[in-house]
Amino acid sequence: MNSNDRLVDLAAETRESIRLSVGMLRRVDHVSGITTSQLATLNALEDGPLTMSELAEAKDVAQPTMSQHVSRLEGWGHVRRVSSPEDGRLVRVELTQHGKEVAEKANRARDVVVATALEQLSDEQHSALHEGISILRGLAEQFLDSDQGT
Repeated sequence: MNSNDRLVDLAAETRESIRLSVGMLRRVDHVSGITTSQLATLNALEDGPLTMSELAEAKDVAQPTMSQHVSRLEGWGHVRRVSSPEDGRLVRVELTQHGKEVAEKANRARDVVVATALEQLSDEQHSALHEGISILRGLAEQFLDSDQGT
């Protein structure tokens, strides 16, 4: 097996691990009463209001899909649409206090499940996992910041 084959195998293992991890989080989200996509939208608004276009781009979905998503979240009181003070025609989506609380609760539920799973690991495994996650995060950020990520 050459080095390229080993990299492709490592990529496949990484992809499968991420898929399984996302599946674990989706199960937790289901119990929280909010979908993974809805929580991702709330989390995207954590740093402040975004336009519908910015939100759709951040979540890599079509604008009509995001509009439906936001309408549902707005109906539940998780987000609100607000006109921009600079340009009244520009509408931004922002989290409500209720939406922040829902996101915090759902994220906390995710963290508790993952922490419970991590209890099974040794200190050495915790360190190895931390190092691997740091590397994976760096690669993901580099990819998303590059032209490849568009």
